[in-house]
Amino acid sequence: MPRIFIDAEVFEALADRARAWRDTPNDVIRALLALPPVAQASTPDAEDLPGQLGPLIRAGLIKPGDQITWYRRNSQETYTFTVTAAGFLADADGTVHTGPNRAATHIAGYPTKGWPVFKTPDGTTLADLVASLPNNSTQEP
Repeated sequence: MPRIFIDAEVFEALADRARAWRDTPNDVIRALLALPPVAQASTPDAEDLPGQLGPLIRAGLIKPGDQITWYRRNSQETYTFTVTAAGFLADADGTVHTGPNRAATHIAGYPTKGWPVFKTPDGTTLADLVASLPNNSTQEP
């Protein structure tokens, strides 16, 4: 299968156009080019998860469908995101974010690091999960 490389801005634009839980970047590009959908659901291979949480999924530290939360102490609000099969984070209204930093920035309204604030149900931060990976292989900045 051919591969293409795109910059982060293009990837984010594709993620913004994706329907949560259903669309891969390929599905979005096919729709933009007015190509018919593929006969079978196009799901990424385990090795090619495009979202930033892909390495955590591959390592078995999180799985699609897991709920990741951020409790903001000052506003006393809890924000919940769902890990998608492609390694993205989807919020309750269906907005899909490429990774924790984008999701946290969306919530806060200003650039915010999400890796240390988003937690799994057992209270482990995504940053701690990343630190436990061999070779620290995520796209965390």
